Amino acid sequence: MVVLARVVRLPFYEIGLSTPLSLRCLPLLVLALSKAPALRSHPALPIDTRSAQLAAMKAASPSDTLLRLHPTFLPLHVNCDQSPPALNLSSERLERHGVYLLDCGQEVWLWIGAQAHPELVSLLLGTQSSPSSGQCLLPTLNNPHSQRLHSILTQSGKQAGRANPTLCWVVREDQTNDPLREAFLGLLIEDRIGEQPSY
Repeated sequence: MVVLARVVRLPFYEIGLSTPLSLRCLPLLVLALSKAPALRSHPALPIDTRSAQLAAMKAASPSDTLLRLHPTFLPLHVNCDQSPPALNLSSERLERHGVYLLDCGQEVWLWIGAQAHPELVSLLLGTQSSPSSGQCLLPTLNNPHSQRLHSILTQSGKQAGRANPTLCWVVREDQTNDPLREAFLGLLIEDRIGEQPSY
């Protein structure tokens, strides 16, 4: 049997594997699954934590599961009038003067750079002194930075099917031996973690 094929000349940028839109992010999602705390075997990750993460992932909605696997990473130190652009989940995006939000669905993380402006931190958290790493309340304050943060969390909460979280994990860049710092950096899935590849 002879099969005839029509040769079509395509421009250089169109040559390649043609895939549907739904499969274009498949490599990233597979990488996210391999780095998810529920499925990752790591000596520093207790089995109880892994079991709790796996149970939460099984009970979560599809949109919440997607946020757990691929969190939303936003800079909060950029112009307050605009919605901040989502960043790639890589530590290369972290700037020393920046404040970043990492929305993982049911968990919210706030990264405070070593040279972050103290006034911005107080506008977001309502504290006069620089907060230490740990869990913190996210108060609703009467300033544009706090209102923008809560509108972002409300919008992503509607997509994930959760209530607006009031607690978040605060992580400071300048506290190097902090386990929360390592946990935050472990959520940036495009970075290399131990023996696992980067994106």
